[in-house]
Amino acid sequence: ENSVQAALVTDWFDGRFDSLLGLRQDVYRRSRYYQADRQRYVGNAKNLGVVWHVRKDASLYYGYSDSNRVPGNVNPSLYGEPMPLSQGKAHEFGLKFSLLEDRLSGSISRYSSDQKNDNGSLPFRDTIDPLGLNGQFGPPSASIVYDRTSKGYEVTLTAKPIKNWNVRFSYSNADGIEGTTIDMLRLYN
Repeated sequence: ENSVQAALVTDWFDGRFDSLLGLRQDVYRRSRYYQADRQRYVGNAKNLGVVWHVRKDASLYYGYSDSNRVPGNVNPSLYGEPMPLSQGKAHEFGLKFSLLEDRLSGSISRYSSDQKNDNGSLPFRDTIDPLGLNGQFGPPSASIVYDRTSKGYEVTLTAKPIKNWNVRFSYSNADGIEGTTIDMLRLYN
């Protein structure tokens, strides 16, 4: 993997508004020697963040990021195609606060994350594509591609009741969906 990244962090209007912009490019190269092929993936990622300091002790924020990940499975798909680059997008927004001279602080946030083209092994390959005369000739396992989505919220409170002591309470709730409808043909002669 080779990567190049850059980030720009700025503050505006005498510190009332902060922003972050980040860019990253990853180039992945992988060889599958037993199949005598090479795979090359290029992924571009962006990060964007803004914070508005509404008051000295309260700020609203929003963050966006996307990402990419080279397939964790080197096996081809059931039809012999290489696995695609997995790509994700995430959004988060919320409120951060600090009260009583930083003795009580916390945040309330809401987020969503979508991952496309994640991949995993197909555990029942022989059911639809048996080795031997009735199926395709290929490696003993194959991969599938699916999507996943997660949405939720989080509340965090930190208190400093006495000097050098911190007490933290955190609660999060996430709803997730993992999977995609996949149609597979039975490959019998």
